[in-house]
Amino acid sequence: THGQAVVVGMILANSIAGQRHLLSEERRRFMENRLLMPTLQTRILPGDFQSDLIVKAMMKDKKRSGSGLVLVIINDADEMVRVDNLGEGEVREALEAVGKKVIHL
Repeated sequence: THGQAVVVGMILANSIAGQRHLLSEERRRFMENRLLMPTLQTRILPGDFQSDLIVKAMMKDKKRSGSGLVLVIINDADEMVRVDNLGEGEVREALEAVGKKVIHL
């Protein structure tokens, strides 16, 4: 469902925020384990989580204005920060990590 996709996107955004040192590891884990993962009610199968399709969708994001991919992420000060210089490799790396957490084999 759309709501479940939003939750996966939030996990992705938090992962990237952590990599960029905008969100502490402790806070990232708390949000992921206590707030986000428990809300995933849909069983996500390997064929449902396709990095290529996710990156293509991100390339069409209406917030995108330059060559980088865009995400709005939360930081440790509870501010929403627009990051618009994400590289495709950075996103794919984060998607691989998120996939390992959300995909049920």
